[in-house]
Parts: sequence; structure tokens; C-alpha cells
Amino acid sequence: VLMTYELNDLAASAVLSPWGSEVLKLFQTRLEEYRPHLIDSDVTLWATVLDPTMKKDVIEADGIHNVRDVVSSLGFHLEARYPNSADVQQAFSTAEPTSNYEKRLKKINSSSRTTIMVTPRKQLEMYLSENVIITSKPTDVLTYWASNERRFPSLAAMARDILAISATTVPSEAAFSRGGELITKRRNRLGGDTVTAIMCLDSWFEGGLGAIPSNVVDDE
Repeated sequence: VLMTYELNDLAASAVLSPWGSEVLKLFQTRLEEYRPHLIDSDVTLWATVLDPTMKKDVIEADGIHNVRDVVSSLGFHLEARYPNSADVQQAFSTAEPTSNYEKRLKKINSSSRTTIMVTPRKQLEMYLSENVIITSKPTDVLTYWASNERRFPSLAAMARDILAISATTVPSEAAFSRGGELITKRRNRLGGDTVTAIMCLDSWFEGGLGAIPSNVVDDE
């Protein structure tokens, strides 16, 4: 949506050369060709709603889709594919508890079930009734759903599945490039498990997960 607005504003300005205008027309044409497959797909629209910094605002600003239809299709898919975690737990816990620990755990689950047993459709209504998060910094949407999973268990499960999908092929291309650096002519007999472990460690170290806490260093 923002890209479309930017291209339209650029086309309306007089800063482009004739060659630049032709390139701009090519971008606009390609964007319109790919829009039905990317921007207008149900998964993309649902991902927008499941972003707490956007929700329905972007769809309303775009003016192409009916927000009510988008929310309705999201709710239907939510009810069909993501039942409450409490419902699933209840369906599989048919055996009676025997130990004192199991009895206490069942009592705790029973006492908290009133706060968990909210229908998927009601979770969606509650989520959309809350204000959009206003921030000027990039936010990790999955962190929001991790911290709100107890409030919206079904919605959080759906958000994890959809929002974990990469919007571009850049991460996968980067992984292939890193793999090419790892497996060379002189090191071409690494097993699949070994390559996977090295790639994961490389990603974790790059993300800062491999740093040793200062208190551990001090203790040693």
C-alpha cells in the first residue's frame, strides 16, 4: 500500500527524467500484476490485522477491501483451524489423576479455566476492540503474541503460523549463500545434521544468543 502511494506521488512530480518515468511505469505495472497474489491474498490481509500496530487501519486506508469481509474470513478460519488450547487439553485429559501432584494440577487448571475458555471469535473481537499500538520503532510482532498468549490462545497460535512466514526471499537467499561458504570443495563431506547445527549456531551467535553473561565470566 505504502509503495503504491509512493510511486503515485513520484509519478505526479516533475523530478523524473524520461528514462526514469519509463522505469517508474514498469514498477507500477509489475506491482499491479503481483498485487492479486501478494497484497490481496487472504494470508496477507490476515497478517495485517494480526499486527497490533496496524490491525484494520491499513486495510481501511487502502480502500480496496471491505474490512468486515476480511475480519469475517479471518474469524471463520480461526474457529475452524485453531480451537482453544483449553478445549484441546480437556479433550486429551480423559484419565483420572492418580498422584497428589496430578490432582493439584487439575485443580489449578479447573480454577483458571474460566479465564482461558474464551471462544476464538470472542478473542478476535476483544483483540480488535483494543487500541492500535502507536510506536515509532520497529516492533517484533511475535513478541507481542508471546506475551498475550494466555489472553488470546487461539489467536496467538494463528498469528505465530502466519507472521512467521517471511515476506521476502532475502532470508532464504542469505541462508543459501551462507551454506555455500560453509560447504566448500575441501569441506564437502559434512553431514546434513552437522550443517544444520553449524547454521543454527551461526544464526544464534549473530543474534547475540551465544554471548556469555558477565556474571558467568566473573565466577570463573
